[in-house]
Parts: sequence; C-alpha cells; structure tokens
Amino acid sequence: MIHGDADESASVVDARRFAQQLGARLTEVKGAAHRILIPGGLEQVIRNAHCR
Repeated sequence: MIHGDADESASVVDARRFAQQLGARLTEVKGAAHRILIPGGLEQVIRNAHCR
C-alpha cells in the first residue's frame, strides 16, 4: 500500500491500521496528499509497485 502522509481524504492513521489488519506493507510518501502529486511522488509509487 502507498499513502500520502498529508492526505486529507483518507487519514494516514487509518491507512496504517488497514495495512496492519491486512498484513500489508505500507509506504508513506512524505508531504503527499491523496493523489501524491508532489515532486518525486510518482517515482516512489512506481518504485514500490515494482518491488513485489
């Protein structure tokens, strides 16, 4: 799972809880909102998507 830590649509606390319940790895993108449109955000999404 990938989640922006500045997301106001879905709480990062909820994302952490959801990831823990699923046993999923959560990558938090610092300073990113819901769409992760910060510089370097897309690269983090791609990098983490290819790790599995």
